[in-house]
Amino acid sequence: MAHAGVPIVRAASAEGALEILAVTDVRALAVSPEAPGAIELVKAIKLGPLDSGEEAPSDLAWEAASRHVATPFVILPLPGDTEYGVVVAPPYGAFLERAESFPIVDALLHLDVRTMLPRNLR
Repeated sequence: MAHAGVPIVRAASAEGALEILAVTDVRALAVSPEAPGAIELVKAIKLGPLDSGEEAPSDLAWEAASRHVATPFVILPLPGDTEYGVVVAPPYGAFLERAESFPIVDALLHLDVRTMLPRNLR
């Protein structure tokens, strides 16, 4: 993606990613499902802090959730798999795809989320 002129920001942890996402707009987010706390982070932001299972959602979770309503989160394939998931705004914008049919880089760079969302979320 760097060769396409897209800046890449890495987070050392799910907590670090939450801190970044609370204050930064991003085009898309690549999520390693094997990273500790990664799936919980997706739930907290995409399902909403109250539905994430946290007892007392942090201000960061609220900020990240409101900032990234229409940001695609691409759940990368597990080792040995070719399928990945894209979560925009469940249940409207969520799907599974095969990397050979729609490359992951295309999902990260070119996905038009407006076609996946109801008008009130665009």
